[in-house]
Amino acid sequence: MSQKNDNNNKVQRLFALSITGMSIQLVIAILLPLMIGMGLDNHFKSKPLYALIGLLIGISLAVVVVYRTYQALTKNTLLDNKLEEKK
Repeated sequence: MSQKNDNNNKVQRLFALSITGMSIQLVIAILLPLMIGMGLDNHFKSKPLYALIGLLIGISLAVVVVYRTYQALTKNTLLDNKLEEKK
């Protein structure tokens, strides 16, 4: 029973760390291309063309970040379940 609680705590910590990391990555993935686009718009006087392109790139990157985090979480959860089954 104690080992099951330890595994649950491990999964919860992994989940919390993954979500925290994903949050930071999402902010960077969206804001960085958007800010670059806004800078290009100011430089070329082409508002809002490059900002919109940057936003679309940022949203695309955000989808990739969410997908990779989901894959990592499900992979680790499946591995933990397999380890529990062997015991």
